Amino acid sequence: MLHPFVDRRAELQSLSRALPPAVSALFVLYGRRRIGKTELLHHFLADRPHVFFTGDLGTPLQHVRGLSERLGAHLGDEFLSSGGTLDWGTLLAYLEAHPRPLDLVLDEFPYLCQASPALPSLLQSTWDRTWRTGETRLILCGSSVSFMEQVVLAEPSPLFGRRTGQMRLRAMDFWSAREMLPHLTDVEAVEAWACLGGTPAYLAKLRAARNLSEGLIAQVLDPVSYLHEEPRLLLHQELRELKHYFALLASVAAGNTRLNEIAQDVGLETGHVSRYLDTLMRLELILREVPVTEKSPERSRKGLYRVADPFFRFWFRFVRPNVTELQAGEAEWVYRERIAPHFDHYVAPAFEDLCAAWVLRRGRAGDLPFRPARAGRWWGGANDMDVVAFDDQWLLVGECKWSRRKHGSETIRALAERAANLPGFERHRRMYCLFSRTGTTLFDRGANVLHVGLDALVGDRMG
Repeated sequence: MLHPFVDRRAELQSLSRALPPAVSALFVLYGRRRIGKTELLHHFLADRPHVFFTGDLGTPLQHVRGLSERLGAHLGDEFLSSGGTLDWGTLLAYLEAHPRPLDLVLDEFPYLCQASPALPSLLQSTWDRTWRTGETRLILCGSSVSFMEQVVLAEPSPLFGRRTGQMRLRAMDFWSAREMLPHLTDVEAVEAWACLGGTPAYLAKLRAARNLSEGLIAQVLDPVSYLHEEPRLLLHQELRELKHYFALLASVAAGNTRLNEIAQDVGLETGHVSRYLDTLMRLELILREVPVTEKSPERSRKGLYRVADPFFRFWFRFVRPNVTELQAGEAEWVYRERIAPHFDHYVAPAFEDLCAAWVLRRGRAGDLPFRPARAGRWWGGANDMDVVAFDDQWLLVGECKWSRRKHGSETIRALAERAANLPGFERHRRMYCLFSRTGTTLFDRGANVLHVGLDALVGDRMG
């Protein structure tokens, strides 16, 4: 059964601006595997005649013949249809000699370059001679972030300076992900987000499950399931020295957040760990988080590391440590005994991220008394706060409760007392928010106190 294309409105608008008809363009689209690049391009090009060719681990001759046949069928060209071109140089020269408007997608471009290392140079020459002034719209798409950034986008690349636009496709936000799982309850939607994030291919695997636990057991914990080895496969695609990166991700997922802690836990020098962490941050698998009020985050000494990708966080927290039991066919036991007792504690940080994102969205929509410049966590001594948002005149401080018991005015009073010690906001007007799993949404505008329940949070509204 085909499922409807969900969201990506901003990305589609960007593609429309970058790739207008009848104008030459060289566009680079990249992002980690399963993020939805191919589906996005198919959706964008659905009403435009185009040629879509996906690279694989074949030989250069197989690649050229396959693309020639597709081009021939699209252009009505018997020579190309017969597979008469035997190499990239001949194919590109023929297309130059017979110029026609063309939308061409080379998907999984790194595979094509792996088989034919000279391909970027050949495309650069063709672009410089004829395509840049014609009506060719060439889209290079790839899942290896490292390759696309270093070989296609970086200055040493032959294609450097030729691209007319680029996009790194990222995961969907919570509210778009929610559209993919309408059968889940609001609680399960937040839990699913905490486990799988906004990667479309991961979320799609839960559509057939009656509930979240059934989906995680069948699609992640089962050793033969689609997602069981996904982190290992993705890291293998991007990195060398996998054992070090695995060790670092496992350490951070286990709760080690400072550089020295991580280095001691994995038994490596801090200099080496720092470089490995930088690579994982570039891949957006690790995040270095600082208090939201820090004016120079990159220079702050208060940075804490955490696993940025929810699915990697879930996998390294619950799948990798239980591999022996899972390989023995004990997936249901692992979920019941090793995951369920800790699940609420695991989901809580993702709930905090979601609450901060909600504050930004509602502020930008005009539902709050001010439009926050930033929103996020703050910590300093014993006065840690889940959500802090501010502008030049207002300060919002929020508490996030993923527990199953109800919270009310006593929580707000305690929050106000802690917020009184927040430095740098002595003259700001104050607003207090309580985000809870069990509460009902209510905004007391006179007291500037906002209670946010799951109904408003998941529904992306004020009340």
